[in-house]
Amino acid sequence: MIIQCSKLLVLLLIAQFSFAAFKTTVLTRNKEMDLVKKEVVFTDIDNLGKLEDKSFKIVKAKSEKPIILSELNDDLEKMRAASVYFHLKKAKKYFLDVVNSKYVSELGQITIRLGITNQFNSIGHFAHDNLAPEYNNALSIPPGEGRARFGIDPWQHEIWFRPAKEVDLPSEGLKNDFEQTAALFSEFRTQSRFANFQRFVADLFLLSGDELVDSGLSILGSTAIIEASFIAMKHIYGLLQGKSYLLDTSFIPEIVYHEFAHIALSDKLTLSHSSPVNEGMADFFAASIANSSTLADKVKDYAKRVREKDAFREQTYQSGFESNAYANIDFVLGVLWQVRELDEQKSHSYIYNIRNNLTSSSNIRGDLVKSILKECRRSCKSPLSGRIKLLNAYHEMGL
Repeated sequence: MIIQCSKLLVLLLIAQFSFAAFKTTVLTRNKEMDLVKKEVVFTDIDNLGKLEDKSFKIVKAKSEKPIILSELNDDLEKMRAASVYFHLKKAKKYFLDVVNSKYVSELGQITIRLGITNQFNSIGHFAHDNLAPEYNNALSIPPGEGRARFGIDPWQHEIWFRPAKEVDLPSEGLKNDFEQTAALFSEFRTQSRFANFQRFVADLFLLSGDELVDSGLSILGSTAIIEASFIAMKHIYGLLQGKSYLLDTSFIPEIVYHEFAHIALSDKLTLSHSSPVNEGMADFFAASIANSSTLADKVKDYAKRVREKDAFREQTYQSGFESNAYANIDFVLGVLWQVRELDEQKSHSYIYNIRNNLTSSSNIRGDLVKSILKECRRSCKSPLSGRIKLLNAYHEMGL
């Protein structure tokens, strides 16, 4: 009896040593949505801070060994690894407890790579080191079969966080993104051109002589002012935004949520395919996890020349929004957020369910809106009233 008790005591001591709580610092949001440092205790990893559990394994670049927080001498890198782990745990808990996703509950361990600069190769996993390194972004990686005869093992879902690097845009030959940020003015510019053309054609039939000349000069002058204003705005925008770009994705909680959301949606929406619907769906869940209608706001210490996304930004639908060039604007986030405005409690599973009627090639005006209204017929408390409210909101958005 004494021997058995001794063995039990030894086992308890080993268990306590192996799975003791680990205290560390993470970067997170406070109630005012400011980024702040916070002391947290991880109770699901060992007392050395080994960042691996059944859901996630945090590694450095191409390594397969989990990061051990107690072995890191750089406090910034320690906080980076701990923060990513902290927010991934929060994201998965949301999809399990709030969305009730069966798919997420069956996911295996996801490897998280910090500071990796390699490009992704769907056959070889990591592109060759000699290829141009990548910085300032994050991406979700689909599973791959590997190539055994080349020594490339299979891999499961992964999330890659690139290192941040300040890029001088002019020296890289990169232009500012004014065409995206000035979408509303671009539409006004097009409409003004058409209106002036219609006026000119009408005047050809109604006026003659000096009156026609005066009208022509007036139309020409107004057109010139609009074009000059557009060019001036473009230059001013560039000056205000600066010439350098930087984005430390691993320190921005909403980006961590966004990447995990891609994986949570990947049973229906293909990973590594950046489309407006794909990105907008991930944005919605990132915003829902953060409980904020804005994403990547107040991140000046970790980003330069990055505009936050806002579900309430006033934007009118344009056919150009369907192109992948506009995948990362916040118009689709606004479309989806209307459902949350209708019923916040049900919106989480509601939006998750509409993925069943979508693909990565789905468009906004037809497929997405149709899927939202179809799901409302099934899930809204008052299906008719709900669809009318959504239709009114989408009408105001130009859909």
